[in-house]
Amino acid sequence: MSDPIIEQLIINQVVARMKTIQEGDTVALPDRDHTYQTTVKTVDDGKVTQYNSTEFIAINVVTASGESAEAGPAHHDHQLKLVLIVYAADAVTSTKMRKLIADIYACIALDETWGLPQVIRTEDPAYMKKIIAGGEFLGAAHIAVTIHYRTLRWQL
Repeated sequence: MSDPIIEQLIINQVVARMKTIQEGDTVALPDRDHTYQTTVKTVDDGKVTQYNSTEFIAINVVTASGESAEAGPAHHDHQLKLVLIVYAADAVTSTKMRKLIADIYACIALDETWGLPQVIRTEDPAYMKKIIAGGEFLGAAHIAVTIHYRTLRWQL
């Protein structure tokens, strides 16, 4: 059996967790309960083709960069920078986009180690929100997170 690719395990966990955002569901966060106000329909790992409106609300998890440094003679510490590109439609408003971003933040806050012992922490996300008007209204947001994790030397 080969060594697991920890980076892929983390991305798989992020994708799986984002798929759980369902309007009306309440989740217990460390400091409060949160009731989701939106439903995410589609979540992908690095999708390179366009979404169509039947897939919205959609989240595309993209690896922006990855850095690593030695952590003693037997380990490496990694910083995995992910961008969650969020697409919504149906005459979306700034208010609805803020609710969606709040739902994604709550989803991250459920467990900042993503259920993996190698993950040390997830940095607070930074986000930029953008509403784009085209033939129909389309909302998009980019949410950037950095996930810190440790592996054996030369393991990804």
